[in-house]
Amino acid sequence: MWFYAALLMSLLTGIYVVISKHTIKNMDPVIFYWVIITASTPFVFMFAWKNGIPTLDYMFFIGVFGSAIFYTASKIIFWKTIKNSLLSEIYPLISIGPIFTLILSIIILSEKVSLYAFLGSGITLLGIYILNVSSAREGLLKPFKVLYQNKLAFLMMVSIFIGSVVSIFDKIAINHTFSQNFLFVVLVEDLIIILGLLPWMLKKKKIVIQEIITNGKLILLLAVIFSASNIVGFFALANGNPGLVSSVFRTQVFFVFLFGYFFLKDRPKLEAIIGTIIMILGLVVLKLGS
Repeated sequence: MWFYAALLMSLLTGIYVVISKHTIKNMDPVIFYWVIITASTPFVFMFAWKNGIPTLDYMFFIGVFGSAIFYTASKIIFWKTIKNSLLSEIYPLISIGPIFTLILSIIILSEKVSLYAFLGSGITLLGIYILNVSSAREGLLKPFKVLYQNKLAFLMMVSIFIGSVVSIFDKIAINHTFSQNFLFVVLVEDLIIILGLLPWMLKKKKIVIQEIITNGKLILLLAVIFSASNIVGFFALANGNPGLVSSVFRTQVFFVFLFGYFFLKDRPKLEAIIGTIIMILGLVVLKLGS
């Protein structure tokens, strides 16, 4: 069941990213991130509160604070990068995230994974290589080197690396709610983010208010989509291996390509399409091992 929840999350995220790309051109990335979290939290609250407050221990707080800090750092860098780049050129790089997460889940959570999981990760790396294969004429390793030579690509990689830790902290938090309540984890993390950035938002309140008024309808739509994707995403994470779930999440690249092409006129290059297909093949291999 976690597999289909993760796939639905990918679809919703694809829609969310394309609409966000259109919206963020008129907004500061930090303000955009905070406003979406703030606007979506009431929707999460409605679902989370039905199950009440679970029993918690100190590891829960390590999980939610760790997740909130790493998630915020990752997303602010992410949105700054997205604002200044073409989705079809930069966004596919998120597919490398599961490799980081898979390794960390083994080291930190002692999760057991099959040979298929490692094979699937290898196929994902091949897909990433294909994304930049046009630069291979400059050297066999050039498709990988371009990841840090291109400023926007490098920033995206930094965002992905930081973000790869988030699923680990989320899993820790979920495992330390009794009985397990993943929606309560989402709610607490959102509140930490909102309150943590509130002083900065108050300092910039005139700009914040103006940007909210200008983009109000799109912000509300994005808040609903973001809430729905978070809920199904955490359901998947609560019931599956973090590395494998994160791998399924990355199929959102396909949906970003699809919706970006139709609504943003962002036509992906042939190697980007082939690379994405290879990554989806890696997903199939991962599914066989789950």
